[in-house]
Amino acid sequence: MTATEHKEHIHKIIYRLAEQGLTQKDIALATGYTQAGISHTLAKIKSANGVENYKVGKPSGRPAKLKRHQRQELKRLLAKGAKANGFPSDGWTRMRIQSFISVRFQVDYSLPHISRLMTRLGYSLKQPQVKDTRQRSEQIAYYETEVIPELKKN
Repeated sequence: MTATEHKEHIHKIIYRLAEQGLTQKDIALATGYTQAGISHTLAKIKSANGVENYKVGKPSGRPAKLKRHQRQELKRLLAKGAKANGFPSDGWTRMRIQSFISVRFQVDYSLPHISRLMTRLGYSLKQPQVKDTRQRSEQIAYYETEVIPELKKN
């Protein structure tokens, strides 16, 4: 079901609830719309001479640059990791994603939009973890298992 079909379906439910005698306030509570939204929807249905003739218009706003199948492909490619997609190290940054989308799909996005796109794809922004490269895991394990317990005894 497309977004437009879904919206039409909800609007038909609103109309049926209004026909059953529910108040706009009750319909708003049941559907998650505002009372003003319910009033507006019912007025549009009335001006269309009934729910049978009512059609939701095209969504306003600019069409997405990446089509649905491209966004799905992007999500699949991102899941493989940056290294698998030709970058020297693993880990995605907004700039890497921006350049990857530009090369792969010939679509240019601003960095703030990359953040919004990643959120829509189910990703969250995280600060990179800084790790001291001078640490030696063997030495840390030795201190944690041998030295620190010995110090606690004394």
